[in-house]
Amino acid sequence: MLIRDAKSLHRLALDCQQWEMLDSLNHALQANLRPGIGLRDPLQDSPTPPDHYGQLGAALALLILGGSYRDAWRLPIDVWLDLPKEQLGHLPFNRFLLLLIHDVLTSADARTEDCTPILHGLARCPMKQRYPSNNWTLLRQLCRLIEAGPATRQRRLKAFCAHIDRWTTPTGGFIDFPQHPGKVGATPMTYHFKALFLAVVAAWFVDDPALTPRIQRLLNWISLCWDDAGYIAGFGRSTHALFADGCLLAALILLGLGGDKEQTGPAQPMVDRLMGRLQAQRRPDGFYWLNPAGPTAGTSGWDDYMRLSVYNAWFAAVVAWALHRTRSRARPLCLLDICFLDPADARNPLAASENRPGSDGVVISDDSAGIIRVTSPVGLNLSVSSRGQPPQAFSRSSVEFRYAGGIPFHGRIGDQLVIPPPSRVPLWRLLECPALAGWTPVFQIRDQVYGLTDFDDVEWSDSRTGVTITLSGSLMALARWPTGGVLNRMIGALDWRLCHGAWARQEALKRERVGSIRGTLALSVSIDRPALTMEWTIDNDTQEPVTYLNPAGHALVTDLLPNLWEMQSLGHASGRLTVQRASRPDVMISGSLESAVPHASGYCLPSSRLRGGENRFGVRLEW
Repeated sequence: MLIRDAKSLHRLALDCQQWEMLDSLNHALQANLRPGIGLRDPLQDSPTPPDHYGQLGAALALLILGGSYRDAWRLPIDVWLDLPKEQLGHLPFNRFLLLLIHDVLTSADARTEDCTPILHGLARCPMKQRYPSNNWTLLRQLCRLIEAGPATRQRRLKAFCAHIDRWTTPTGGFIDFPQHPGKVGATPMTYHFKALFLAVVAAWFVDDPALTPRIQRLLNWISLCWDDAGYIAGFGRSTHALFADGCLLAALILLGLGGDKEQTGPAQPMVDRLMGRLQAQRRPDGFYWLNPAGPTAGTSGWDDYMRLSVYNAWFAAVVAWALHRTRSRARPLCLLDICFLDPADARNPLAASENRPGSDGVVISDDSAGIIRVTSPVGLNLSVSSRGQPPQAFSRSSVEFRYAGGIPFHGRIGDQLVIPPPSRVPLWRLLECPALAGWTPVFQIRDQVYGLTDFDDVEWSDSRTGVTITLSGSLMALARWPTGGVLNRMIGALDWRLCHGAWARQEALKRERVGSIRGTLALSVSIDRPALTMEWTIDNDTQEPVTYLNPAGHALVTDLLPNLWEMQSLGHASGRLTVQRASRPDVMISGSLESAVPHASGYCLPSSRLRGGENRFGVRLEW
């Protein structure tokens, strides 16, 4: 039924940079279809998880791209429809994909027998009023908007816009948690790209000027996420994930900012470099690894919910749908005035005049999110988390460093990464190898671990020689206290199964603070040479024994290590100042990080007892 339209789309898309990748994914999806199973996950050698959205993502992609036989797209839908309802999950995602499938079918005057299963599928996807992650709730509201009739459309559009307004920082960063943000919310970058994509999709179904300024703000904010070497989404969970790549590419296509090679403009280099980076993630079977670490480290840096088949199906589905939509309908009027602003453009609110140094470098920031990006004329690009954000997972068995403040979370010199994003680390591994904490200072008091992750006071200044960020805060618990007993285990299981971990996430907002230990941090970034210095001052006013697990801890990419590499510890002994220096690895502790980028390692000095009063530590790096 859609073969003719699919071939037409092929011809129109031959000049698109995305076509080679979509063609690879199309063949990989078809090669992994099995009767009675639908989509197979080649990494797990089992059916794609039933509680995910891989089946319907594959169906949408194959419907548009065309299968090797007439109704290849029907196989994964039929398998999904036969699943017991209690096995289903990710219902807002599945409902959204069903609505896009229905949109494609109706635009092609599909047969009734093709549309009827879609309507049956929608009945299997009831949605809750809200979800623990705001990106899920925003997706729910988009589904309601797509399904709205004339009588309810404006009311639902108003609700959709209200969600965006509530869950964005003043400069446009999407807040994924909590539902009612206070001073600080969590802004994982992958889900910012999802929010941008959802807002642009909304405009294609409801062409309304109310969406224009909101989409422009979301688009502006990606200046903080984007790296000119093709890396995006280096902060928060789903770090550098293929899911984000798909959302960004689909959004740019729908905005008319990134589709054809002949197209020029500020966003086209972004598309070119992103596609270049993705080509390095291609697997022999035609699927793509889910982050840049994949080709050398497999599943390194993956969250528990990440699946190869699911994210590849999502990427193929949303990018193919964006291409199909833009080639079958005129662009909505509310999108025509949206433009991609260079980070240095004075119209970009992230690069307001007071945020730009009197040097040849560029500094942009979202002070509410606590994210700063420094670009120097000597090729050093550094992204820094300043104040810290509440982690979206607060566990008894793992430590989440991906939302910590006081850390550089992405660094590049030329085309080479030099500083990796932080990781989520099992607690037992952290205690065994404290270097895995990366840049976050970690301390042990009794049986609990604490980190210098959240900062009350944030200041930064710039000059013609560099940028200095100064932070001050107290230690925060890195893991929840273990609680035994059958009742507590039952509560935890019910929270995960019925509430998607909502109760555990709320615990992240009530982490224990150690007020008797204060930390001050000064990070200096040079503009005229690729160098940075980090200095920590820890004031210990507690009477309990405190162990500093990772003195002078930091993380680097081993492909390009610094020429000047020095760690130091300055303490007081018998009234005298003592200095311990380590230049290169003879006394360093190191450990390989489960990072989203390849060849990442953590380093620190040996653990030591924290003395009373002032303790100072430092790291100096120059490439």
